[in-house]
Amino acid sequence: MPLLWRFYRSFEPAYVYGRTARMDEGAVEWDIYPAAFSSRLVIELDREVTTLHINVRTSLRHGRLSDDLAVFDEFLKSYETSGALWPLDGGSR
Repeated sequence: MPLLWRFYRSFEPAYVYGRTARMDEGAVEWDIYPAAFSSRLVIELDREVTTLHINVRTSLRHGRLSDDLAVFDEFLKSYETSGALWPLDGGSR
């Protein structure tokens, strides 16, 4: 099965998605890694180059942030049911 990467702006939606996706028969393993974008103008290419940096050595799935009930409670506090057709990561349509 191919590796699938999903990106979220905050920890809670990423964790909830990972936990629910893990219940699917096809999901064997999941994790959450910190990531950031950087952009710079490359004169030689005459364009802006954007790079995605992922720290695969730092798992956020384990430790103090992985208390299921607390994470789900935080997620539900910020979840807006009137926008259910919008992505859960807070992005625009």
